[in-house]
Amino acid sequence: MSLSVAPVEAMASENLAGTDYRMKTTPQGLTALSMAGGAEIQFKGKGFKHETNYNQVVLTPGGVMASLGPVIAPALNDDDVFNSAPMNGHIAYTTPSVMKLLNKEYN
Repeated sequence: MSLSVAPVEAMASENLAGTDYRMKTTPQGLTALSMAGGAEIQFKGKGFKHETNYNQVVLTPGGVMASLGPVIAPALNDDDVFNSAPMNGHIAYTTPSVMKLLNKEYN
């Protein structure tokens, strides 16, 4: 399963300057992540909302799950809000697990 991740504001306005993940920067959202969640990524760009917790991230499934269409991801957690500086063009985000996205529990 491929997955694109980017802030809603940056995708809508095409203002995403880059996404940092594991010491690598891509000029757009990420295209592959672990389904277990917990990936700490950082978005760089402009047009973010100044109140950090009002920024949203959209997940766009690919491959066999592409028919699901874009999904609004869970809100930024407290650590993400603390590590973000939207006025300076920086949003931190920790990806959720697929189980959390589907509202399922591990047994």
